[in-house]
Amino acid sequence: MLGALALSGWARAREPLPVKLDDALWQDTLRARGIVVGSPAAPPFYVFFDPNCPYCARLWSTPLPADLGGQMSNYPAIWVPVAYLKTSSYERAVTILLRGNAKALSLNFESGLDESVEEGSLAPLGPLLSERLTLDLNFRIWKGIAQASPLMVWRMRSAQLPVRWMGLPSPHKLETFLRDVAA
Repeated sequence: MLGALALSGWARAREPLPVKLDDALWQDTLRARGIVVGSPAAPPFYVFFDPNCPYCARLWSTPLPADLGGQMSNYPAIWVPVAYLKTSSYERAVTILLRGNAKALSLNFESGLDESVEEGSLAPLGPLLSERLTLDLNFRIWKGIAQASPLMVWRMRSAQLPVRWMGLPSPHKLETFLRDVAA
C-alpha cells in the first residue's frame, strides 16, 4: 500500500494503512466545498459525509485528546456534504451549505439523528442553484475517490503524500491520522 510508511509508527501499529490518493484526485479534493470547522489556516483535512449517515454522526462526536480539540467536531477540518443515502440527504446537505457553519452540523448530528431510519435531524431548507452546483461538484469528487462515508482525505506529513480512509476508524486510529496531517 504505502511502502514509504514501512519505517513509521504505522507499521508498528499492525493496522491497515490509509490508501494513497493520486495527485489528480488530491487536486480535485482541494476544490471541494464544505463547512470549515476550526481554523481555516489549519492543514486541510477533508471529511466527505452524507447528512443521514449514522457513521458520519459518530465520527463528528468521536472524543479526541484535548490537544486535538477534545472532540472531532472541534478539530480543524472541512466537512464536505455529499448526498447519496436517500432523497432527504440532498435537502439536508443543501441546508448545511446554506447555513454555512458547524452549528448546522451539530444540529443535524447531535440533535436526534435517527440511526434506525438513517435520518438527520436538521430541517431542510429549499435549495438554491449555487448549493446544487456545489453538491454536484462534491459528489463527482467523492465518487472519483471512493464511494463511502465517512470518507477522510488528507496529506500525510510522514509520507508526504495524499491519502484517503473510508469508513469510521477506531478512536486510536483517528488520533494517529490527525497527528500526521501535513500542511
